[in-house]
Amino acid sequence: MGLFDNNNTGSFFGNDSSGNSPPSDSSGNSFHHFGSKVDGSGGLFDISGMDASGGFKQEAKQIAIGFVQMIMYGLVAGIVVMVLFVSAQNLVWLTQKQNIANLPVNIKAPPYVKGMPPGKRDTFANRILYGYGAPYSFKDNPIALPFIPCNFPKLQTIFHIKPWMADTLTHTWVDSRKLLKVIMDGLSGLNKKIKMFCGLFIMSALLLLTPLISLIFTYVGSFRANVGWSILGTIFGVIPLLVVCVSMAQVTAMMWYLFLSPIVSRPGRAFIIDQVYKHKKHLRLLYMLIIICMSPMYLPPLITVGMIVGIILFGY
Repeated sequence: MGLFDNNNTGSFFGNDSSGNSPPSDSSGNSFHHFGSKVDGSGGLFDISGMDASGGFKQEAKQIAIGFVQMIMYGLVAGIVVMVLFVSAQNLVWLTQKQNIANLPVNIKAPPYVKGMPPGKRDTFANRILYGYGAPYSFKDNPIALPFIPCNFPKLQTIFHIKPWMADTLTHTWVDSRKLLKVIMDGLSGLNKKIKMFCGLFIMSALLLLTPLISLIFTYVGSFRANVGWSILGTIFGVIPLLVVCVSMAQVTAMMWYLFLSPIVSRPGRAFIIDQVYKHKKHLRLLYMLIIICMSPMYLPPLITVGMIVGIILFGY
């Protein structure tokens, strides 16, 4: 009955109380069951998930991503606020009577004839943007094929095709600007608050209607200029080509007129800056509302509720 006697139930390495021997692996190692406790495979002293360095890096990465998202989130909200506000103020500025009067609707005045429009200096940029030139100048230089002998003037001008195109495009642009002036006159009587809230939508609607207006007025201007050429132009695809070119040009011109022309002019910039200072409290409120509306996409609902409660309790 010694210390290592298998019949000794109190022995550390002997049988347990049921008389069974301690488990061992195929090599006879009786300590095999302790090995599973101290390794990193998920036992009693498992340390496989205790990589402090890896956990810290993961948390730091998540914080950095969240910080970048917050910055981008704020920038997007700010851009939305400025686009909405500046668009509204552009509409307010453009619908003032003195600015509506600047629309060139007189077919006998520049830029449809030689010279510079009133109030425009004779600079290179103004000559390109506002001055007299192609296609209006086609009627002053009707020769399309200069290599034809001068004793065949009708062949030189291809039966005055360039004057027809010049008259067509002149009437198209004049009629389009007359319609724009009528629309702006109507909007000038609209309540200023409505223009501020709906400015971007009104201007976008005008932009979307421009291709249709170009289509109608190009055909009308063509037949007003010359019926014969208009019929031939329709048959041989000249007028559809003109419609595409005019539509692209008028959409570009409308984008410039509605969204950029007030900003690039000194009085327009002064007006918009003055309105920013005047409505800075409302701009802050609009910014916060956009942040709150966008926050459910990035933040937990509880934080969004907290933001709303904070604005209600502490104001803006």
